This record gives sequence, structure tokens and C-alpha cells, in this order.
Amino acid sequence: MKLDESIIERICSYVRLGVGPDVAALAEGIPLAVLNVWLDSGSKSNDDSLCAILVAKIDQAKAQGE
Repeated sequence: MKLDESIIERICSYVRLGVGPDVAALAEGIPLAVLNVWLDSGSKSNDDSLCAILVAKIDQAKAQGE
């Protein structure tokens, strides 16, 4: 499965509603192992990769949902 902007937005839509990223990914048919690879890669990266964008947008969505 390949990460793209559409997946990022769908996951973040759930997270803004208070759903955890893991549950959001599962709801979108994304295996937890795949999500964890993306999150690990994004947290180790300081560039504009999609994985880094995913991590940043999840953090932002969590803040918006509070």
C-alpha cells in the first residue's frame, strides 16, 4: 500500500473526531503494520516526505480535535 495525500486526509478526518490513528487506519483498510512503518519513517524524517507530512498532520488533527 502506498501513502498519498488522500489517505493522509482520510486518517486525519477521523483523528479530528477523536479517533486514534490506529483505528482510523483500520477503518480505511490500512493494516497497522503499514501505518507503523509510515509513522516510524515520518518521525525519523525532517523533510517533506509523505510520511513526515502524515506525522505532522496527525499531530495537528489531534490538537484540533481537543
